[in-house]
Amino acid sequence: MRAAGSRTALRALAAVLAIARPGAAAQADPVRPGGRADAADRAGPAAGAVADRGAELAARARLHVYAGMFGSGLVVAAQATDYRRGYLGHGGGGGIFAGVRLGRLFSVEANLRATVNGEHFAGARVTNIPLDGLVVTTVGVGGRVHWPTSWIVEPYGHASAGYAIITADFVDCPDCSAVFATGPQAELGGGVDLHLGRRLSAGVRVSGQVMHFGSDSFEARFRIESVQPSETRSTILSLATDLYAMFHF
Repeated sequence: MRAAGSRTALRALAAVLAIARPGAAAQADPVRPGGRADAADRAGPAAGAVADRGAELAARARLHVYAGMFGSGLVVAAQATDYRRGYLGHGGGGGIFAGVRLGRLFSVEANLRATVNGEHFAGARVTNIPLDGLVVTTVGVGGRVHWPTSWIVEPYGHASAGYAIITADFVDCPDCSAVFATGPQAELGGGVDLHLGRRLSAGVRVSGQVMHFGSDSFEARFRIESVQPSETRSTILSLATDLYAMFHF
């Protein structure tokens, strides 16, 4: 009887010590609320979301090629010409672009834009030959400077330089050259990328553009001889707004 009582007392004492020891209950019962396994379960989804977000940001900044297309509006802000007044009107069109993302901060890019613009040739006394309109085509090479964020929205600045061509669609003039003016052009602006996934993004970009056409850019036979200026240099300032979709490879 005494031995049985001693064994019962020892078991009770061991149970009390086990309960009093810190962390023992959590270790003994991994599914007990408040235990270690329960804390890991709570942290699991949050840790997984952080890991997925980190992988997405790393994929965004990786070295890769991208390409896209855009719709464009061109607003002519000012013209300094040797004609009576400016001859190029506002217009709209679109284009394509492609580039390489070099890392978190920088990308290099080439783009091609074409817009169909209105014209003021009669008022500017450029020519007396009727025409249907002007097409402004620009080709540029430049770069982007990204502002990395942890959101799906990523701002950037960009600059480029290249070449501009104005072509004219003349009416009933088979001998008239389609190329009316050529010269250098440059752009400076910024935009916002909206990352919809690892392979697709959309965005908007606004750029200030300057185009300069030298005296050797105009065909003399296009002009009215009686009012032909001694020089035909023209500088055109415009504002381009592009809405685009971009694919990442």
